[in-house]
Amino acid sequence: MEPVLLLVDDEENVLAALKRVFVDDNYKILTANSASEGLKLLENNTVQIIISDQRMPVMTGSEFFAEVRKLYPETIRILLTGYSDFDAIKDAINKGNIYKYLTKPWNNTSLQETVKDALKAYLNQNKSKEIIAEEAKAETTRLQNEFLTNMSHEIRTPLNVILGYAKILDGGMIDPNSAQYKQFLQNILANSQEFSYLLVNILDLAQLQSNKIEFNPESVDLVILLNEVKAMFNQQISTKEIKFEINIDPSLTHIVKDHEKLKKVICHYVSNAIKFSKKGGKVEITAHPESENQFRINVKDDGIGIREKEIKDLFIPFKQLDMSTTKEYRGAGLGLAITQRIVEAQGGKVGVESIFGKGSTFYLILPCA
Repeated sequence: MEPVLLLVDDEENVLAALKRVFVDDNYKILTANSASEGLKLLENNTVQIIISDQRMPVMTGSEFFAEVRKLYPETIRILLTGYSDFDAIKDAINKGNIYKYLTKPWNNTSLQETVKDALKAYLNQNKSKEIIAEEAKAETTRLQNEFLTNMSHEIRTPLNVILGYAKILDGGMIDPNSAQYKQFLQNILANSQEFSYLLVNILDLAQLQSNKIEFNPESVDLVILLNEVKAMFNQQISTKEIKFEINIDPSLTHIVKDHEKLKKVICHYVSNAIKFSKKGGKVEITAHPESENQFRINVKDDGIGIREKEIKDLFIPFKQLDMSTTKEYRGAGLGLAITQRIVEAQGGKVGVESIFGKGSTFYLILPCA
């Protein structure tokens, strides 16, 4: 049965905006224009999570939650407030026993994650610590097995190619001066590079997870950096006949960052953009100021796109949208996780906007210095 989410706010436009946040999630959504209307809905519906505004006429959000706590103690209560009203928040915590409070304007992703965590809290209320621990252990084991299966496949594939071509060349069956001999060497080189790239990513993620990453800031020329990125993918761009464009806002001048790490995160984006683009497609890198002290880099493609429900899994380490061994697109699911950690370690953020079947735009936002 789908979980029920009750939204309470005296402004219709706010309720509509909140509903849009959860339109693609599997919730049954109820709305109320006042606390009293919310209480009536609770009489006739089993509600797991309530999101309520604080400033409402007749009964405030904290007063509403205090009443809900008495009548429906198992509900998970989240307060929305657009004001720095610490007394109200204190009342909501002490009297309404709220799960969390968020400020307006809210961040959609943060709100979705809060509600997802709140639902877990609701479901775990009646579970013993032993059951919760067992479920966590089972999920960890599942993810480990999934990862090991995927990694063994990713490592085996380039190794088998390298060994296969090397045996043929070592057997002396092909003329060393022939075009076929040269092609086999190129295949060995390409798969060796892929294998090396995979190992470097594993080491990078290990460093990031142990907080051992170091940054060496210097003045960065984005024109030089982005053209270096393009040069790294010239072979793939040529093979897939990709139209590749770089556009940098001239006002974006003074950037102080770790050149190599910034290049690494953009390379992860570009690698995915090319991988999931169709032959003859287009990939575009744009860079422009995001604010007075921040800049933004977008990597846009017109490839296969991503379903909205799958976006939340993109930056999870070792997680791919297709984890089967027969998947069409190879990869270990490390690049985006590494990108997120490098960017966030510098006080920035990453994200993606995508329309399934039409393409994606991956972005990063970082402080200029």
